[in-house]
Amino acid sequence: MIVLKRGAAGCTVFDAAVINSLEEGVVVPGFPIEVFNTVGAGDAFLSGFLRAWLDGKSWSECGRLGNACGAIVVSRHGCTPAMPCPDELEHFMSSNPLPDPRRDPQMTHLHRAAVWRDDPRPLCVLAYDHRTQFEELAAANGRPNADITRFKTLLTEVVLSVAGEGDQSVRHGVIIDHRHGRAALDEVVLSSNSLWTAAPIEMPGSRPLEFDPVFAAAQAIAAWPADCIIKCLALYHPDDADDLRIRQEGKMQELYASLEALERRILLEIICPNIGAREKPDALPRALERLYDLGIRLDWWKLKVQSPEGWQKITRVIHKRDPHCKGVVVLGLGAEEALLLEGLRVAAGFDICRGFAVGRSIFAEVAADWFARRLDDAGAKASITARYKRMIEAWKSGLPVARKGTMSIVS
Repeated sequence: MIVLKRGAAGCTVFDAAVINSLEEGVVVPGFPIEVFNTVGAGDAFLSGFLRAWLDGKSWSECGRLGNACGAIVVSRHGCTPAMPCPDELEHFMSSNPLPDPRRDPQMTHLHRAAVWRDDPRPLCVLAYDHRTQFEELAAANGRPNADITRFKTLLTEVVLSVAGEGDQSVRHGVIIDHRHGRAALDEVVLSSNSLWTAAPIEMPGSRPLEFDPVFAAAQAIAAWPADCIIKCLALYHPDDADDLRIRQEGKMQELYASLEALERRILLEIICPNIGAREKPDALPRALERLYDLGIRLDWWKLKVQSPEGWQKITRVIHKRDPHCKGVVVLGLGAEEALLLEGLRVAAGFDICRGFAVGRSIFAEVAADWFARRLDDAGAKASITARYKRMIEAWKSGLPVARKGTMSIVS
């Protein structure tokens, strides 16, 4: 069998011993495409052709899949990073003609989702990206801001120590700010532990949403470690006054477009403030629906503890609107520990919930004592370690048996 690649004309497959013309073989037309870069076209064609051949497809189907792979790769920048995944191929081939897949939002989203190899283990994240709260605590106790950096280093040592104890059934992580936690973030990046990391980009407490002018600049983000996720907290409610809602939505669209262009991963933390006498129980699912309507399809959501009915609604929204979403990490909002532990157990039973990212519920009381000099470094680390481990055990205890059996390390 001989395959003749014919560029824009597609390909022809010959399986006869002797031919008299190029049209005697199986002629497979190419896909009309806007060529952006020709590097990798041959490799892509061959990968698609062989994939179909190994699956026992006809010569015509092999040629069509090869042509599609080649067309997608020449429409993008790069070679290996431009190779399509099966979902992209299905969308491209079913949307024919799609002359410029590089500018097709669905193709971009599917490619982003596919090239990020996921780790199925539950995320156990200690979040200490708080800035205003620590500054107020330091000022109230006559401590310099340098002590905030010291305390965040203690928190980092706790996570690295727990991660190093050998429990491979979960993946540890941190959310650390650049303002007071840069030294701690650098320590995590340089450690031998493959911690999940994220850093905030929003101005603390801003409503409407505003971005930190120092750390949200494109050149600053470009200098972040490539696998550091950009986290943004938005105090957003779908029933906000139109001017406030539209302004906030525009900011989130701006963020999504910018980080998509920079090929960065995004975690959006949505907290729906109380805007009436009684909070509506469906505010959060409706907020997610609205953001999906705006074309915002994130890698991660960070959401507060819900009732089982609440998680069912959120699960339906995310599964329907973006089945490629990595999932939800559950936040604590400074909740009392016993209530939060039970909330984590409930959340762990839903496949959309991938873990927790808890901060003040673990360290707030300890921080108050440490800044007031009622507790030394060793005592602070011991207390935080115990609280962090209780959160981890609560999450593991809530996992369904089937999911406990599939927890493993992914390289």
